[in-house]
Amino acid sequence: MLFVYTRHTPECDHKDDLKYRRCRCPKWIDGYVDGKRTRQSAQTRSWEQAERKARLIEEAADPAKQRQPVPTTIANAVEAFLADEKGRNLSKETTKQSKTLFEKQFLPWAKHRGLSRLRDLTPPELVNFRATWDNNGLTANSRGLWASLRSAFKTVS
Repeated sequence: MLFVYTRHTPECDHKDDLKYRRCRCPKWIDGYVDGKRTRQSAQTRSWEQAERKARLIEEAADPAKQRQPVPTTIANAVEAFLADEKGRNLSKETTKQSKTLFEKQFLPWAKHRGLSRLRDLTPPELVNFRATWDNNGLTANSRGLWASLRSAFKTVS
């Protein structure tokens, strides 16, 4: 448990009271985290900000409160890829092809197959998706759709 105290300056009228909150003297944090003593400056003169910092330190040390990583969804991966293309100022024709591939073909296909997380997307699943295309091989290759698909999921995963 951490607590906040004030290290009063020699000129402070309240230098005898460590718990006095309203003066503008530096606030410090003291106590035990994970069985180890910690004493550090809160780097503020506000009691409320020092309390917030102490609670953040305690939360960061509590393994029960540490978050598990959220699995990346396919929709988020597609969104990130399209945003990256837009950020690179690619031609409108290139971004139009990617948008068509991902939003009109790939996302509905993945939803139909029950795929929602990026880790569910395996190479055999991508081959199954490619088999659904009604383009001949030359058209698919000339559009670079397969390369776009591979690079999209390589950069996000």
